Amino acid sequence: RKGIKLRNTLLILLLMIIIYLMSWILLKNKQQNSIQEMTIKKLIKAQGDLLASTEGTTYYIASNGTSEEGMNIDDPMSLEVANKKKFNTGDKILFKRGDTFYGQIDFSIIKSTENMCYIGNYGEGELPIISGAKVISKQDVWKPISEYNNIYRIDLTDFNNFEGVMLSTAESCNIGFIQDEQKNIYGSRKENIDLLQNEFDFCCDSTSLYIKCSDNPTKKLGKIYLATKIGLLKISSNSIVAGLKLTCTGAHAVSKKSYPISNVYIHDCVIENIGGSVLNESGISRYGNGIEFWLRS
Repeated sequence: RKGIKLRNTLLILLLMIIIYLMSWILLKNKQQNSIQEMTIKKLIKAQGDLLASTEGTTYYIASNGTSEEGMNIDDPMSLEVANKKKFNTGDKILFKRGDTFYGQIDFSIIKSTENMCYIGNYGEGELPIISGAKVISKQDVWKPISEYNNIYRIDLTDFNNFEGVMLSTAESCNIGFIQDEQKNIYGSRKENIDLLQNEFDFCCDSTSLYIKCSDNPTKKLGKIYLATKIGLLKISSNSIVAGLKLTCTGAHAVSKKSYPISNVYIHDCVIENIGGSVLNESGISRYGNGIEFWLRS
């Protein structure tokens, strides 16, 4: 019996040693992987920032910018003006922190050197927000549909009805999801008005949005954000993007401006609440990616 007891004790000790060694190995591997991941991130950021630290012109963009040039930090330009300009690799294009910009970044960047064009931020406060939302704050813009029970319509081509993305195109009326004032998301999009059965079900056509709601939608949800089919950032080759918050689009947050594309660095950005618009009018297939770089010859 003593021999059996001793053997069992030794087996238990051996098992404990094996468990300890396995735990130690797993911990070391986890720490090493974490260190490697952090190192890779730091290298990518360092490489991108090094490539960006070249001589060029620095431009400033603010939500209330009025300048036509945008080269003075105290006299910035608007996103609309910036989208009409031509930039060079080596330039820095900076968005003001704490501001919200509605629409798409679609800069024309000319590859004049092997340097990088840097798209980032300046100032203090929260990351600058790039939003693809039409914003509804009025109650009287909703019209009840008399032949349906608790279904409201809004005309998304009438600029008096909304703020934010000021477009009347079919794509800007192609809504991916609805977000209320408390940041809750409602994404139950249906193919047509006859399928709107539950609270906050919605559908769209090329001009309007229809929603099932037991009361006036703005009265019930507060300020409403409609995610349009407007991609937020069209990126070119030899570009760095850092320190932006991309949100509230029914399409992609980041996609290629042209093909082919190379030398793109994206780091320290926040990408959230993306996708849900219908891909084309012939069906109900919905789409949208945070970053979409698909191959094409």
